[in-house]
Amino acid sequence: HTAFYGLVDTQFDFRNLKIYDSSCNTAIHLQKRSRAKISESSFKICKTAAVEVEDIGSNAVVSNCKVDGCVLSFLAFHGGKVTIDCTQVETPGECVVHANGQGSHVSWTDSTVVT
Repeated sequence: HTAFYGLVDTQFDFRNLKIYDSSCNTAIHLQKRSRAKISESSFKICKTAAVEVEDIGSNAVVSNCKVDGCVLSFLAFHGGKVTIDCTQVETPGECVVHANGQGSHVSWTDSTVVT
């Protein structure tokens, strides 16, 4: 399952969100011009991705967060955009960042990966 699913012009603002659920596929999924600001939050053991951003116009800003043991920490595809700042990724599964197609964009600032 997906914990938070933004579909069509949705806006999320998360602070101190904690998702620790081994049955969770994706913690936050955004598509069709949906947006999220995510700060001081932590995500653990997601089967697909902690934050997944799909479609041109969709974007997530992730700051001061921790991602631990997720298969993909961040996924941007079909033009989605993810901005990652001051965030720590621990024990990544398949990859830390997966970006794919149509101008998808990921920026990474002052963040670390611990394996």
